[in-house]
Amino acid sequence: MASQKKWQHTGNSKKPSIISSDGTYTIDKKFVRLFGFLLGDGWTSHCRVGFADGIDEDRNAFYRQLLEDLSRSCAHITPPLKGHKGGQTNIFCDEFRQILESVGFETGAFNKKVPQWIYSMDLETRREFIRGYFDADGGYSDGRATSISYKLLEGIREVATMSGIPCNDIKRDRREG
Repeated sequence: MASQKKWQHTGNSKKPSIISSDGTYTIDKKFVRLFGFLLGDGWTSHCRVGFADGIDEDRNAFYRQLLEDLSRSCAHITPPLKGHKGGQTNIFCDEFRQILESVGFETGAFNKKVPQWIYSMDLETRREFIRGYFDADGGYSDGRATSISYKLLEGIREVATMSGIPCNDIKRDRREG
């Protein structure tokens, strides 16, 4: 059985990276934007990373391409299930799942929160993170954000505010869970 790689965030805020025993994965603006988007509408599971497709096909295509580029994997599109509004985009890449989880991505709407390393990123990178989140669960131009997770909403508000982005309409979705 092959040994599983262990990924660890380096903690360097000037040029943050994730290191493994056999290489380095640099956290850049593209990664941070995708990370924000996945916090809004994404998940990890076993060897899979995915997100719920929205109604904007151009936006779906943008994040699908970003996910493919960063994971070096081919995305699989699942059409909507009976009784559901939208489909899903998934990649099957355990290495990328491990990378996301090593920097604080947690699956499950109630578990999600903004990881500490986001706060130490430069202004433009934090803005990309917020843009990604708003693309999934809010509106960048009007400062709206929704989530089930109170911790996530508070983190989004704090990062948006410190980045000069108005975030005045924060709503907690009170779905059962």
